[in-house]
Amino acid sequence: MEEETGYTAEKLEWIGKFTWAPGAMGPATVEIFFTKSLKPKGDFDPDEIADIELIDFNEVLEKVLRGEFIDSALVIATLLVSVRGLLCV
Repeated sequence: MEEETGYTAEKLEWIGKFTWAPGAMGPATVEIFFTKSLKPKGDFDPDEIADIELIDFNEVLEKVLRGEFIDSALVIATLLVSVRGLLCV
């Protein structure tokens, strides 16, 4: 996580997984983790991720529900966090 984003977490909690494109060239399992202890480190590879934007969870959830965010991992992770009550929404 640190290399791609420049952030670390004291504790990561596994909250689920899903199989991406099971009928495509070979399924890939995506593991989803959650943290409330995100801390900036400043060390990241700019070639990995160009832009990092911190967005309030409520805004992310609203955009997922409106179909504005359609990335499957983001949608599934957002809904898992919401359904499990990991954040007060």
